[in-house]
Parts: sequence; C-alpha cells; structure tokens
Amino acid sequence: MAIGGDVSQREASPLFLLPCFNPRVIIGLYSSQNKRSRFLFFPMIKSYIYNIISSRNPRQGIIAGLARFILLVLSFVYGLFIRILSKSALRSRESFGCKVISVGNITWGGTGKTVAVEYIACFLRSKGRRVAVISRGYKRVASNKLEVTSIELGDEPQMLKDKLLDIPVLSGPDRKALIKRAIREFGSDTVVLDDGFQQWGINKDLDIVAIDANNPFGNLHMIPRGILREPLSALKRAGLFLITKCSSAAAAAQLKNDFKNISLMIPIVLSRHKACGFVRVSGNNAPVNPEELKNKKVILASGIADPGSFKDLVSSQSILILDHIEFDDHHDYTAADAERILSVAGSVGADAVIVTEKDAVKLKGIFPAQTAVPVYFLRVVLEITHNEEEFHRRLLGACNN
Repeated sequence: MAIGGDVSQREASPLFLLPCFNPRVIIGLYSSQNKRSRFLFFPMIKSYIYNIISSRNPRQGIIAGLARFILLVLSFVYGLFIRILSKSALRSRESFGCKVISVGNITWGGTGKTVAVEYIACFLRSKGRRVAVISRGYKRVASNKLEVTSIELGDEPQMLKDKLLDIPVLSGPDRKALIKRAIREFGSDTVVLDDGFQQWGINKDLDIVAIDANNPFGNLHMIPRGILREPLSALKRAGLFLITKCSSAAAAAQLKNDFKNISLMIPIVLSRHKACGFVRVSGNNAPVNPEELKNKKVILASGIADPGSFKDLVSSQSILILDHIEFDDHHDYTAADAERILSVAGSVGADAVIVTEKDAVKLKGIFPAQTAVPVYFLRVVLEITHNEEEFHRRLLGACNN
C-alpha cells in the first residue's frame, strides 16, 4: 500500500534548502544522463569531481587544491547554517499521537537505511504494532493521489511498498503531514521514519543512525568538501548506532572502539546485508533457485550510492562478474539504457544481467518481457550480527514508553 503526500509544503531540510552544497548536485552538474552522453569525457569529469569531494584517490595539482579550498569554505558556511537551523528546530519539536522510530544517517548516501527500515517495520508489526513507513521519496514526481505509481512514489518507497504488502508506505516532502495522515487514515500507532535524522522538528521516540562500516564518515569534512550532513557532535542525539555492511570482525572491533569516544551510553548494533536470492525483473517476483546462477558469467548494472557493496554481494554467491555498468544514484532509466545493458551483456557473452532491487523498480517497465539475456535483481535483507537482543529491546521499549 503506497500513498502520495501533500507537496504544497516543504519541511526545512539541509539537503533541500541548500541543494548547491549537496555532492549529488555538484556531481550532477557534470552528468549528462538525460542528454545522450556515453562519451569517455563526461565520466572522467565526474570521477575527477567525486575524487575531490570524497578524498578517495585524492587528485593533486593546483586546480584540485584550489577546488578543495573552495569546497572547504563552502563546508564552513554549510556547517554554520546547519548548526543554526538544527538548534532552532530542536527547540520546537512537534509530537504526534503515535510512536516515531527514525532511521537516518549523518552522511550523504549509501548506508543501507532502506533494508533497515524494512527490518524494523516487519519486526514491530510482528509484535502487534500498527506500523506505517514515512519516506521522502527522492526524485519522486508530485502527486496527491492515494494510490500512486513508482515514478510518483520514488524508487526506494516503491521497493518498500512491493515488500511490505500490508504496511502503508507514505511518500512526500512534508513528513509531519504524512505522520498525521498515517494516524488519521490507517490508525497507525507507530511510524518508521526513513531518513529522519535531519528531521529536527519531529520528536522521536528512538533515533537510529545507520553507519556504513566501510566508510563511516568519509574524510570527516561536511558537505560539500566531504560527505557529512552534520557535525559528528550531532551523533550524541542518537539513541542507537546501527553499523551496516559489517562483514569483518576486525572492522567491527575498531568501529565499536571509535564509537565509545562519542558516547558510552549509546548501544551499538552490528549488521550486514545478506543476499537471499534472485528474482526475474520481468517476472511475477517468484524467486529463482540460486543454483541456476552459480558459476555463471554475468554483468551488473546499478544506479546506487554504493555500487561496490552490490558487487561484493553478488560475488559472494559464486558468480563471475564480467562487467559492471554504473549509473548515478536514483538514475532515471530509459529504453536506451536498457538497450545498452543488454548490448554489453551480449558482447561479452554474459549468461545473465543482475541489477539491484531498487533499480528493478524502474527497470521493470523498461526491459521487454522477453530478453535475449535474462535479467534478475538481487534480493537483500538485513541480518543483525551483534547485539540483536538489545536492538529488539530498544525498539519495543521506544514503543511501550
């Protein structure tokens, strides 16, 4: 069940009010995904700008140094604005007639919030709570209709809608209005707020911060010089740290030690993304026997913030990856994109194409029903690997207070 939101009002959000400071926007200036641009020049520029922003494989030279200095100045301005805005909003937080569980992050993109939202919503529903999921719906198309399409809803909310069949998924920029709507129309006594850590004006019963174990805080700079949405001191607002994509015991131990310096009182839960099967993109969502793809040669296609973790998950299934076509996060796929993906698959002799579940939401209506090379999406769930009992206790405690 998916519901559109009222788009006449917009809440104060740093990524909405300051789009020019968002790395997505900065990189997007050099992206030509909507203008037939598959030339080598454009990906090179995108890679150059991203490396300056993220400080991964940092570029050297006068131009790169000057760019970093300008971005650092903008980061200072952004950080000052965020401190003022958050302090003001936190003083006047609004409470609602239901429990609010927020799942958010302190960095830009790719921490794995969506599968965490699914896990939490299903767990609370299993305990008898009347749950609704509230999401911003990045790149959604404005709509006030009750039943909306995937384009109107947004790719991540649509993915949740497809999986949470008996839980309302409401999408829109005004999260406060959507919470009230969930209570009024669905009798919800609990809402799970997707990407809610920067929703300072909403009083939350539990603020969960998802943190990518492979890249917790980037280069420790704020947007646009780095990937931090807020200063690290904001983590003291959290009620629980959910470390995602944590497959290494050594990395887990280091992260737990680092977080002790932030607060000894905030529990730390470790998790990983677990592959649980493949599904035909053009089919009826029936799972495919994983043995059918074992030792097969495939190409990947993804438009997500962290394509590396997707590649690692597929590789872990004893599948040989020949190529990986990477698009921007939340990419708007076209028929030309689908044709290109199938063309590459045919040219390298791939047995199949594998995409992410989020990308499959948009690709279902673009790939033909029958393709020369079968197209699957990887289904992923969250698996708690450490402190699961405390995680459940905190969730239920927030609902029962």
